[in-house]
Amino acid sequence: MAFVVLAVRSADNRLAIALRYARALQTGGTGRFTTRAGHGTCLRALADIVTAAEWHPRTASVTVIRRGGHTLLREETGAPGRAS
Repeated sequence: MAFVVLAVRSADNRLAIALRYARALQTGGTGRFTTRAGHGTCLRALADIVTAAEWHPRTASVTVIRRGGHTLLREETGAPGRAS
């Protein structure tokens, strides 16, 4: 498996969440808002998920990218169960 993780600063991500929420409400949609606490919980969980993926025996690579698609980091499996 190949994992791709989007690297976004927490403050930028929170701003984007608020913007998408406001736009959805403006167009008559139902916005989905994430609280600061909920965002923090998910952000901390993401680090654990990436670590677990990195050690999973079926992981072939872990790639971290920016929103624009620029690759910041790519780790290929160097040993069974460990992207390096």
